[in-house]
Order: sequence, then structure tokens, then C-alpha cells
Amino acid sequence: MNEKVPMILLENDQIKFKEALHQNENRRIILNVGGFKYEATIRTLKKIPNSRLGMLLRASTKEELLSVCDDFNLSDLEFFFDRDPILFNYILNIYRIGHLHISDDLCPSMLKHELIYWKIDDLKMDICCEEKLFEKQKKLDAAILYYKMIENEVNLKIFEKTKVNSTKFNRFRNRIWNMVDNSFDSKSTRLAKVTYFFNYI
Repeated sequence: MNEKVPMILLENDQIKFKEALHQNENRRIILNVGGFKYEATIRTLKKIPNSRLGMLLRASTKEELLSVCDDFNLSDLEFFFDRDPILFNYILNIYRIGHLHISDDLCPSMLKHELIYWKIDDLKMDICCEEKLFEKQKKLDAAILYYKMIENEVNLKIFEKTKVNSTKFNRFRNRIWNMVDNSFDSKSTRLAKVTYFFNYI
């Protein structure tokens, strides 16, 4: 919402809110999702009572309202949710027609996150959409597995390269130590060996 809504649940607004919920189920509520405004009747939202929107209708205090939405304006019966407005179309249709319909370009993971957020557990889908979602999920799982395999191969190559470099470094270090630490050579001889070694590596 453009204007900052004061977070105060006025007693007068609370009475109006309760009256609107109980006396007129055809009263419309504004659902502002990510800046896009949707309208739905109270009757529609009551169809899934244990969902987030069902819980919204049972809220009676400011704290209860803010536990299910991000902001509100009771005088306009407008509730703000900071969620994806495009995916909310699918969510709202579940209330309207009783089951989920999806499009070809829908991401299964994003849909899953939205269903969890809106607390919709008992999901009904037509067979066409169920098969479509299953195929999309199968392709997504295969892609994730493929990328994990690539990641593992890259990590293995990095590890092997590091190991080889580490082995070379260890050999190099041991040769230096042996030259410097040889007790049979004089200091000048040891220094000359190290200088010679560094000039020809």
C-alpha cells in the first residue's frame, strides 16, 4: 500500500470488521498482494478455514491480524501480504473452484513455497495439472541432480589440483630444509646451495 497504515486496531474498526464478517458473507475483502489488489468475498475465503486467509477472518486483535498478514486497513477491509502477486492467482483460484490449476510456465518449487505460506495442505488437482506438475518436478529434480554432479566433479578437480600443488610444495620445502639443515656443510656452502637452487628452479 502506498500510504503507511497505522498499526492500531481501533475498537470502532474492530466492531465493523466483526459485523462485516458475520452479517454479510457476500461482503468483499481487498487482498493487496505485493502491490496488486485482489477482491474476494468473505464466503469464498471461508471455504478453507485452516488456511492463512481463513485465519485472517477469525482474527480479532491487532496481534492476531499481524500474525497472518503484513499490514492492514480495517476501515477499507484491505489486507497486505508481501508475497508474489502472480502466484497468488493460483492460490485464490483454489478458494474459488476448490482445486489447483497450473500453467505450463509455473515453477513447482515456487508453488510449493506459496502453498506452505498460505497454509493450504489438502490440495486437490485435476489429473491434467497433476501430471503436468509431476513432469515438471521430475525435470527439475533431474536438473538439480545433474548440476550437483557437475559441482562434485569441479570440486574434485580443484581438490586434486590443490593436492598436486601441495605435494610439489612439500617436496620443494623438504629439499630446502635438507640443504639448509645439512650439518656437514659450512654456512657459506649451505647459502651457496640455496642460492644455486633458486637460480635454476
